[in-house]
Amino acid sequence: MNTAAILLCGGSSKRMRGEVRDKVLVELKERPVFDYSVLAFEEFEDVTSYIVVYRDGVQRTELAERLQLLTQRRVLWVEGGEERQESVLNALEATPDDTDFVLIHDCARPLVQLLALQELLDAVLKDKSACLAHRVVDTIKQVSVNTTTLRQADLANLDRSRLWAMETPQAFSYKLILGCYRKLKEESIQVTDDTAAVIHYGYRVTLVENHFPNPKITLPEDLGLAELMLQQRDRKA
Repeated sequence: MNTAAILLCGGSSKRMRGEVRDKVLVELKERPVFDYSVLAFEEFEDVTSYIVVYRDGVQRTELAERLQLLTQRRVLWVEGGEERQESVLNALEATPDDTDFVLIHDCARPLVQLLALQELLDAVLKDKSACLAHRVVDTIKQVSVNTTTLRQADLANLDRSRLWAMETPQAFSYKLILGCYRKLKEESIQVTDDTAAVIHYGYRVTLVENHFPNPKITLPEDLGLAELMLQQRDRKA
């Protein structure tokens, strides 16, 4: 069985407010953020190759230097697109034809752990599509489509017990997810994550509840939180 890990690194880091040049290369505990995702996958013996989606030549050079130190697995390189959806399709098109499953991971989530990866793969082997996720603990309100201002907004109550926040990796049968992404492009349909691609065409997704913190680094303050979580994880280990 061949399983490829698609490592998404091509984000613009716009929401870092100029404080960080590249959030996947900024250091956490003396390592780039990127390293932690690779190290998790390196523990995961079922992954046979990496497809790394990079932003530009400068970033590719830096990522390649890190990978030379971290892995001996096959590495393919794909330039990212303007949007995440385009980047994922580029990566899927470059994935070897003999691949059975793909794990699509945003490297801005450096805390993913081996046990979560194992549970995710078990689920995708059975069901062809699976995603790490966690229960929503906040009360979530939905703004009316007709609302143009937040003052006296028209809010709808949502049942929190039915809400889940999607994480990465998200895992799929390679042929399934490639076919869905190709159709999205043909039909000019936009989605925000990979589960949305398969759901749009009537497929179901198995949710794998992640009991480990796996936050995404989006804002500058997220770096401090991630570093604290890594320190706590190291102490427990």
